[in-house]
Amino acid sequence: MKFAKNKIVTSLIALCLMSTIAISLIASLPQANAQTYTRSFIYIGASPNPVGVGQEAIIVTWTADMPPDVGETAGLVPAPNGRAAWNNPAIVTITKPDGTNQTIEMPRTDPVGATWTLYVPEEAGTYMLQAYFPGEWKNTTTSQIYYRPDYSEPTNLTVQQEPIPNFQETALPDDYWTRPLNSANRDWYALAGNWLGGVATNSPVGSSGYTTSFANGKGTETPHILWTQQYATGGLMDENYGAIGYQTAHYQGISFSGVVLNGKLHYTPRYTAHWAKGWASLDLYTGEQLFLDYNVTAPSFGQVYNYESPNQHGGFAYLWRTSGVTMPANMVLIADEFHTCN
Repeated sequence: MKFAKNKIVTSLIALCLMSTIAISLIASLPQANAQTYTRSFIYIGASPNPVGVGQEAIIVTWTADMPPDVGETAGLVPAPNGRAAWNNPAIVTITKPDGTNQTIEMPRTDPVGATWTLYVPEEAGTYMLQAYFPGEWKNTTTSQIYYRPDYSEPTNLTVQQEPIPNFQETALPDDYWTRPLNSANRDWYALAGNWLGGVATNSPVGSSGYTTSFANGKGTETPHILWTQQYATGGLMDENYGAIGYQTAHYQGISFSGVVLNGKLHYTPRYTAHWAKGWASLDLYTGEQLFLDYNVTAPSFGQVYNYESPNQHGGFAYLWRTSGVTMPANMVLIADEFHTCN
């Protein structure tokens, strides 16, 4: 009985060892990436439509699916600007009014799968446009996805002999203007300028080795005083002192610096005859004091951040402090307003 028991134990140990080795071998085998095949619908459009002979039309193609990020933004896959895109160029076939065909290779797409090019028709008539998506693999370490080729539905571009009127931009104003500048007045960007402080006022912008200050924007060519506000005591004192005036150039003298952002002046106001303290904000156009707080620190510099992503395009305005920051961790100051970050 003792011999039989030992034999059974030995058999169980051998079985356990075999199972352990088998499991280890299975775990060490390379795992095959799952392959998926899907269709990516492609579309095409042209604008303006109709258009005149010799005028530019914009041809746009886009896909129903966004090209997946397979490592472009992380730098794992080489890509211009580090953005995901369709890398295999779409082909646009243009059938002209005389029946001949012309093909155009479209540029690499943006991160949402769209791309465009300019086309100048040389004769009047109806042009038929059709886009072809050549297909593309999008592979990662865990998946392999093949987006199948696809043809778009044809679309027509009407070309007429007479040119269509060009869009008329709004002329720059020749009288008083204020912010905000309407975005529809596209050429008015030449008027806008901010004094952001810090290295943003150096030339070239952002350099640390230059001290030349400047401000962008055309500004006014007819300087005039909109408003005045006393910053410190100055001028002649009184009859007892004759022609001697108040001191404004002493060792801890009167100095002024501020940030101008979107038509608002942010600066540290005078607190006593000897020093400045706090944060004041004025409307640059009217001189109205928007707020004054002697218990907070004025912003050190401003920032205009142009944010481009697949989902949104446009700017954000920020004021930055480099000291005296006590607001909660989930709060951020955008221009003149506090916002909660959830």
